[in-house]
Amino acid sequence: MLEDGQADAIEAFFETHTKTAFLWTVPLEIVQRKWIAVDWSRGYLGADLVSLSANLKEVFDL
Repeated sequence: MLEDGQADAIEAFFETHTKTAFLWTVPLEIVQRKWIAVDWSRGYLGADLVSLSANLKEVFDL
């Protein structure tokens, strides 16, 4: 669960990274990998609480 402002910030980040890769480390791993945000959805839980779900795609340099 996120507050509305937190979800806004994450969505702004995803909007910037639909074509520009970002580095992220998968939980329980130690190596960063490159990802892009494919799509995401936002759900409202009430009282300024939000859920956010995202699909990320790993990208590779050629």
